[in-house]
Amino acid sequence: MVMTDLNDTIALLSKDVHMSGPAKHFGWGYAILTVASIIIVAGLTIVASMGNWLAFRPDYMQIISDPDLGLTIALKQLLPLLITLLILLDLRGAIYPEQTPSGWRFMVGLLPLLTLPVLFIMALSHADSHQWADMISGGSLLRCVIFIPSLALLILAAQITALSHTAPQYPAWLGCRAGLIAGAMATVIYAFYCTEDSPAFFGLWYAFGITVTAGIGAVSGRIFLRW
Repeated sequence: MVMTDLNDTIALLSKDVHMSGPAKHFGWGYAILTVASIIIVAGLTIVASMGNWLAFRPDYMQIISDPDLGLTIALKQLLPLLITLLILLDLRGAIYPEQTPSGWRFMVGLLPLLTLPVLFIMALSHADSHQWADMISGGSLLRCVIFIPSLALLILAAQITALSHTAPQYPAWLGCRAGLIAGAMATVIYAFYCTEDSPAFFGLWYAFGITVTAGIGAVSGRIFLRW
């Protein structure tokens, strides 16, 4: 009788408790939301190009295969892609309080981002100082610094939505990681439309756009991922 009463009491106390889904299902939800947001953002840029709001680079395939410029142009997208892959490898360790995020893995994920300003410095070192201003500003500075964070917002929002079902020990750092991924993927998409090929331009402003998005992600994580 006592055992039955105890079981009934436990059942009564726990009937309104709603447990979150198993952790193993988080990866699928996160992947679906993130990939869907990337596809939507890419689709929006295609629509914008059809409406002449954002012109797709017509010589993209030609210049990417150029033996002299191809590697430099490829770095505009390869480095952001590498940021995404390396940060994703570090993401799961920052999701739950029983898992300690790896500081060295996070720093490794930042290496491709740090490579961008290195390219910027190297490009300036090989040019005359009177050329620096034109190399840095290019012809689309304002568009670049606005578009990369703007394109990243939807990708970041999708990730924050998925990550809101987790319990991170450091929500701001988890949000920062999501922001890095969003900024990097937005940069990959934007590079299809960017005609600035000097590392003095994209080395600085691509890094700036990704860093701004990481900051927005950190603030979002602190607000929306707290528990």
